[in-house]
Amino acid sequence: MKDTTLLDVITFIKKCRPDELSEIKDATKSRQLILNTTLKNTLMVGQEVSIKGTTLFEKGIIKKVNKTRAIVKVVMDGKDFEYNVPFSMINPWL
Repeated sequence: MKDTTLLDVITFIKKCRPDELSEIKDATKSRQLILNTTLKNTLMVGQEVSIKGTTLFEKGIIKKVNKTRAIVKVVMDGKDFEYNVPFSMINPWL
């Protein structure tokens, strides 16, 4: 069986009909929900994590785990900042 690469998937998506795109969108949302739930269950208060955004990559410590986000304390330039971070931006593996 041939391994499917990300490029193959993107090429397929570009050729899809609207109804197929809708199914792909639903499957993607479902998978993201599963991943976020799994991540939420592994996060703990006091755990060191990294936060990745478009321009931000910081290390911090989890202060609280909410339903869809976590409050993460980050120290920058000697000052403490607390961010309400979506699970999709949190990487627990430093």
